[in-house]
Amino acid sequence: MKGWIITRRAADGTLRYDAGWWIGSKKKSKTFDKKRAAERHLNGVVAKINAGTYVEVQPTLMGEVFDRWLEHSLDVRLAEGSLKPSAAKSYRSMVLTHLKPAFGAYRSDRFTLTVVEQWRAGIAKKIRAGTMAPKSYVNLKNLLNAIVGWARHPDRQYLAHDPIGALPKIDLPKAKKRPHFEPPQVAGILKVAAATPPDDTIIRVAVYAGLRRGEIFGLRWPDLDAGNGRTADDCTSADRFTRVQSPRRRRKTRTASSTCRSGSSMISRSTSSCPRRSVRGTSSASRQADPWTRTRGTGSASCRS
Repeated sequence: MKGWIITRRAADGTLRYDAGWWIGSKKKSKTFDKKRAAERHLNGVVAKINAGTYVEVQPTLMGEVFDRWLEHSLDVRLAEGSLKPSAAKSYRSMVLTHLKPAFGAYRSDRFTLTVVEQWRAGIAKKIRAGTMAPKSYVNLKNLLNAIVGWARHPDRQYLAHDPIGALPKIDLPKAKKRPHFEPPQVAGILKVAAATPPDDTIIRVAVYAGLRRGEIFGLRWPDLDAGNGRTADDCTSADRFTRVQSPRRRRKTRTASSTCRSGSSMISRSTSSCPRRSVRGTSSASRQADPWTRTRGTGSASCRS
């Protein structure tokens, strides 16, 4: 199959070039202002047809493509448990706040590299002005790449090309500079936190066990071995609503030992009078029933049974 190009004169007197080809028993065509553009497009279509890789695209507004991805991919993955709620919330926010306003008005067959490069130029200005971090741009680009890959599936037929494949990669700095507290500073923090227990307990666990914030609040009674001074972290974490979540990537249980001996034994002393419960409460009622949660606002001693 070779296709053809028909030259015609429009009503305003300018020339138009119609590139045509056959797909089975269907006749397809596309109009161009320049003959060279028509030839280039026709050559590409014919090559794909002969190679068996041609995909008939259904032009759709990118805004609708984003909405369908949220409904048929994001929401489904969230419901089946293959995507964490925090990640789903972040992806949805990125689509609605950044990607859909930037590309929603473009038709999918006209969503080209030029459009993406114009968007990238605007992002670069924000990065220079300090209103956006380079990491945020990388996250947006990666999410857009995932959505484009989903839209290019032959059964969906939203896109037949990759508009972001030629974008260069940004090399982010490997090391992040973060502030570290020296022992005198930690002692000062503990002195202040001692007035509102168990704040001092939480800080000691962080210092001695090296656990992250979510891991600390995700600790359960079976994770503590006060006799041996060990705290087992089975990769669970808790958010600000005390929902314990499983990790996205499974790894072996790691144990914080020796250095956290005083921390774990101190936990046992501080919580010996507390009911043996975990932090799995998800409803507002369970959070209000938690004695520690009830007393946080008053600054009084918590962990009352």
